[in-house]
Amino acid sequence: MTSVSLQRALSVLEQDMLSVHNHFANFLRAPNYTINPGFEEEWTLYRSFARQAGDSMVSRSEPPAQDVGHETVYVYNEAAYDPSTVRAKDFQAAGRILVEQGQDACVSGVCRRSTTKLLLRTKTKFFRLWEMEDAFGEAEHLITGECGKNIDQTLFGLHVHLPRAANLLNYPAILKANALPTRSIDNPAISTQYSGHTTGTTVARFSPSGYYVASGDVSGTVRVWDCVGEGSTKGEYHIIGGRINDLAWDGDSARIIAVGDGKEKYGHCITADSGNSVGEISGHSAQINCVSIRQQRPLRAMTGSDDTSLVFYHGAPFKFNTSLRKHQRFIYGVAFSPDGSSIVSVGADKRIFLLDGKTGDPKTEIGGGEHKGSIFSVSWARDSKKFVTSSADQTVKIWDAEAGKAVQTWRMGEEGKVSVPDHQVGVVWPSGRSDGLIISLNLHGDLTYLSEGDPASRDIVHSHDKNITAVATSESGNSGATLFTGSSDGRICNWDTSSGRAGLIDGSGHSNYVAAISAAPEGRIYSVGWDDSLRSIDASSAVFTGQATTTDGQPKGIATTTDGLTVVATHKGIETFKDGQKHKSISLKNNISPTTVAANDTLLAIAADDSSLHILSPTTLETKHALPSLSSNISALSFSPAGDLLAAGFSNGRISVFDTGTWEVAISRWSSHTGRVTGINWNKEGTYAVSGGLDTNVYVWSVKKPGMRVGKTNAHKDGVNGVVWVDGERVVSVGGDAAAKVWRVEGLT
Repeated sequence: MTSVSLQRALSVLEQDMLSVHNHFANFLRAPNYTINPGFEEEWTLYRSFARQAGDSMVSRSEPPAQDVGHETVYVYNEAAYDPSTVRAKDFQAAGRILVEQGQDACVSGVCRRSTTKLLLRTKTKFFRLWEMEDAFGEAEHLITGECGKNIDQTLFGLHVHLPRAANLLNYPAILKANALPTRSIDNPAISTQYSGHTTGTTVARFSPSGYYVASGDVSGTVRVWDCVGEGSTKGEYHIIGGRINDLAWDGDSARIIAVGDGKEKYGHCITADSGNSVGEISGHSAQINCVSIRQQRPLRAMTGSDDTSLVFYHGAPFKFNTSLRKHQRFIYGVAFSPDGSSIVSVGADKRIFLLDGKTGDPKTEIGGGEHKGSIFSVSWARDSKKFVTSSADQTVKIWDAEAGKAVQTWRMGEEGKVSVPDHQVGVVWPSGRSDGLIISLNLHGDLTYLSEGDPASRDIVHSHDKNITAVATSESGNSGATLFTGSSDGRICNWDTSSGRAGLIDGSGHSNYVAAISAAPEGRIYSVGWDDSLRSIDASSAVFTGQATTTDGQPKGIATTTDGLTVVATHKGIETFKDGQKHKSISLKNNISPTTVAANDTLLAIAADDSSLHILSPTTLETKHALPSLSSNISALSFSPAGDLLAAGFSNGRISVFDTGTWEVAISRWSSHTGRVTGINWNKEGTYAVSGGLDTNVYVWSVKKPGMRVGKTNAHKDGVNGVVWVDGERVVSVGGDAAAKVWRVEGLT
């Protein structure tokens, strides 16, 4: 086994969760195991996902388990875990850190002195795989032997409630995201963002009045904020000592019940305006996944939990009334009908139960065998006669509550093919509309608009559900016709900047982190990713073209010239490509590694990790000039359209503009960033440049008046990853909040 230090793995975990898959895979390896009985379906789903993710270890199954109390212990290959290289306390430390970050499973390593075998222990039932994602929070975390790559921190979308027809709260899967966007249902491009949380958000609900939103995060904090005005925070309340899984408002918009995975309790009821206690949530022995409150008096509430029980409460103040065990596996959704007469519950056992809304007494079970996967979410129609469910079997179903039958079914994805991204993890039937609109959320963060009675989808709203890492416009200059963005999961979207709508690029794209995107004049878009490949896109048809071209190392940046040359900087050196074929390649002297690249027709600028800048010929790769020993590493480069200036952004936040004739510093006053500069882009005339940085800020700079700037602080709470001009008055920034934001530039003359 390759020895990899825990400290290195956790360091990478903090910087980029994508890398932790590979590092923990080095820890968690076991050569032999068998499928646990009863979980064959989940294993099939995992294998399908793993193949899509490029996991080379999907041909093996899982280790046999030994039951120890309520936990499951796995004994792995003795030789794979030599105590001299992998210490038990390292795994114990990893477990503590992962739990503190909100994960649902921990690693606790035990090296028995007599056998020197390593035991990995999970807090929850072992082999739930993709069946275990709840529809309103983080994925629970799986620690396996050979499948160690399944350690994941992805958020899987929100189960949302829409009392008003105008608004949709859509929080797709954003890694460690602290921001919540609200967007219009009829025009999804119209959106705002709330950034008050300091840790990853997990759930949000509109109040029945439509004026406020309550949102929860992984730290157990609930925030109540204004969704009509400026988004100001009305209250911040710490509810439990762990992740908030679900929230519910009462009909007066006065009380909130928040539930989740706490340490001493699993939920609490508070007043929305002051946070005062108005009830106790008790009766469960494991984390609570869902909650619903009857909107009429007498007030009632119901919760569903991992302990497979439903608990019914009387209020207010809310108190335990009765507990029911109807489900056989985890309960993912409960909902009172709008008229308060019924309750519906759904869960991982694929079963649906109807109960009396006043007494909590069971009525009937319906839909046996209809759904083939876990049911993640449920929502009632406003007439209380029908409800809709969404499931891991990629379907959304409308049910007649009285008849107990499914009356309409939509299946997402390719027919007959299992597609994990098409798992439907959330659904809502907006109560304020009369057009029968249903909105479903898939595992990839896409919203599908459905209409009752129409077998086809009405619309699909695509977006990124991970950190956006790269951005470019479809043409050099300021046409701004189409914006292309890439994210850390390999997805590339094209955006119409006039309408704000995004589309997906057809074809086989990147399987990993998109490192950079560049636009070529002939209508081609080129991208590089951490799958060590170069891909080309036809901008007009939004289709990947040709075959992927393999690079010699991990790409760090990309640049294109007007004569069709594509330059890729990797950790090993510089490679040029033409017509999809490798043209030339070189390594920099003294084994230094490039950090970023920029090019025009006559000059190629390469920044290196020894704080040097190298100027080469793009056609011959011969060195023309070198600037050694700069103040810090260069993290962003951009030539002006005329080629007379080169803007260099540094890791310390400073920007220097070099005269390409003399290579003297022409402008040194662009120095407002306090963190690493991640992107620089010039307007068409070369009179202004926009920059973004890890300090969350975006600035626009003037060449004529270097001391003048306009900017937006906290543009992206998790840092700005790229900036680009789309026309003479607008710039676009992308960042770690998985958002692309359009800014109008004013105040520069």
